[in-house]
Amino acid sequence: MSSEDGPVEMSKLLLILCEGQTEERFVQRLLVPRLLKSGKFVRPILLTTRTDSPRGKSGVSSYFKIQRDVRNLLQNKSARLVTTMLDYHRLPRDFPGMAALPSGTLHQRIVHLEKAWANDIGDNRFLPYLSSPEFEALLLSSPEVICEHFGDLKRLRDFAFVQKFASPEEVNDNPTTHPSRRILNIFPEYGKAKDGPLIAEKVGLATIRQKCPHFNCWLAALEAC
Repeated sequence: MSSEDGPVEMSKLLLILCEGQTEERFVQRLLVPRLLKSGKFVRPILLTTRTDSPRGKSGVSSYFKIQRDVRNLLQNKSARLVTTMLDYHRLPRDFPGMAALPSGTLHQRIVHLEKAWANDIGDNRFLPYLSSPEFEALLLSSPEVICEHFGDLKRLRDFAFVQKFASPEEVNDNPTTHPSRRILNIFPEYGKAKDGPLIAEKVGLATIRQKCPHFNCWLAALEAC
């Protein structure tokens, strides 16, 4: 019985607020079966970016909309945990902690924002997670798989930039060099919602966890909760 069918073990229910359909499909394809092995029932929920359409364009202009969705999910007292899968890249400027963003590494800035976000929500059932710097960093765990997906292994040399970073999660978030822009520069046919979850599935959770420590820590926390 799925987590959407009547009375499952609701104390093991995890709600994941997803930025868009890409993240929703990633959760459904990779996280739902993985977390079911540790007895967790996962339900992805799309972020409401427009009042008239919860499946509108991903991304929000103000923190209030994100805060509202998180607090609405926390009203479900049957959920053991409410967590998120939102991109750090292009967060609204009024996001908690943004005004005092440290000048350290990308990872340090993201951890700073996640702590500020948790303090703002003020509920011990809330575990914030921001993709560093965005979902596509997970795909960069295996540039070879990306090239295989598009049938052009000759382009693998164009992904040499990944080796310059300690982790794909450290690939910077500048407007012209963030992960999705880099992938689009190499494969203009890349479609986030269409190709992203498929490539991630081909890369596999084991490789993603090995290459992306921030993601791995988050998933480990979900497995252990």
